[in-house]
Amino acid sequence: MLVLLLIVLKVAGPTAAHPCSCTSTFCNCWNRGLTSVPQDLPTTFTRIDLSENAITAVSQSDFTRYSSMEIINLYGNQISVINDGTFVTLGNLEKLWLSYNQISSLQADAFVGLGNLTHLDLDENQLTSLPADVFVELGNLGVLFLSQNQLYSLSAGIFVALGKLRLLYLDDNQLSALPADIFQGLGNLEFLDLDQNQLTSLPAAIFQGLGNLGTLHLQRNELSSLPAHILEGLDNLRILHVFQNQLTSLQADTFPILASISDRWSSHVGIGDNPWQCDCNMLPFKQMMIGSYPFENLITCSGPANLIGKSLLNDVNPEDMCEETTTVPSTARASSSPAPSTARKTSPTPSSISSTVSTSPFVPSTIRASTLMAPASTLKPAATFNHNATASTLNPVTSCTTFWKKCVDELFWKPANCRGKFCWRCRKKFRKICPYRRKSAQWRSCRREFTKNCA
Repeated sequence: MLVLLLIVLKVAGPTAAHPCSCTSTFCNCWNRGLTSVPQDLPTTFTRIDLSENAITAVSQSDFTRYSSMEIINLYGNQISVINDGTFVTLGNLEKLWLSYNQISSLQADAFVGLGNLTHLDLDENQLTSLPADVFVELGNLGVLFLSQNQLYSLSAGIFVALGKLRLLYLDDNQLSALPADIFQGLGNLEFLDLDQNQLTSLPAAIFQGLGNLGTLHLQRNELSSLPAHILEGLDNLRILHVFQNQLTSLQADTFPILASISDRWSSHVGIGDNPWQCDCNMLPFKQMMIGSYPFENLITCSGPANLIGKSLLNDVNPEDMCEETTTVPSTARASSSPAPSTARKTSPTPSSISSTVSTSPFVPSTIRASTLMAPASTLKPAATFNHNATASTLNPVTSCTTFWKKCVDELFWKPANCRGKFCWRCRKKFRKICPYRRKSAQWRSCRREFTKNCA
């Protein structure tokens, strides 16, 4: 009997050491309570899911044995430290998820050795700044997520080595100013998201050289003006959002650029919900308005006092705009608001991975295929969700009843059910509303509210 017990323990030993499910190419270690990277896994696999564990730090020794890896998912751990040279032996790595951790700083050589990396996700961490040369070795990077951190500044030329970068997400940070050459070298950039920062102004030449840019999100900042000619050279721009800023007027030379954007295929210009002052400063722009473009209907006067609430296009005469009247403070917001765009991307959340390898859908490139492969014009960031809203009060363009009914009925908010072209919009909104740990009391309550409000 003792011999039999010893045999059983010997057989059970390796299983207890690592509770992961592995094949020759993939190891599923999702939500296994791991505090470090297991060191007794097969060395032949190329993809590993370590998401939603309790790993607090990573170092070079964690991955030395696994030099063949192409995809690593460390989403939703407790990582606060990435030691020097952690990934230096992973020359084949293509995709790295570090989102939803507790990373507050990065060393300059944090990503040394990742010359083949094409996708880096640092969303939802606690980064306040970045070393100027942190991305210098990532020459093949095509997608970079830095959303929902606490970045308050960026070094000039920090992205200069990223010549192949196509998608750059900097939304939901605390950026109040940007260097004039911050986007130098990004000639292939197609999508730039600066939504929900604290930008008060922009250098006039900040977008020079971005001739391939198709989508530019500047909404929900504190911009008080747009410099003359700031949009010149953006000949492929199809989506421009500057709503919910502090813009009070637009220069006349901006009108033909906005009109040109509106004439392009699948375009949208969002300029509403700004405290427009319909006075002499706005008169040259008014004189160019002909009522042929949707953006012209988005300007509602917040001043002078006699013009509050009036449409600049339909209700205001040019001769009324230069009278000596009281100007309303710029804190007043216009009532009309454009359609804010919805979710821009998804993180590889754990339920996208089956507990068994045979049915596991985990392939991060599949999870975000629609983001990586879709044209820039189809990629849109998340809008803040109103917990008191119902389907009928949500914006009809991006939150139509039909879409949200499918979102709820077909559980698009659940990553395992997200296979359609646009369902990541539902997922992103759900994650933004319910950032709690899955199956916690807050998460369940939030899920019920989400389902009710979006039904």
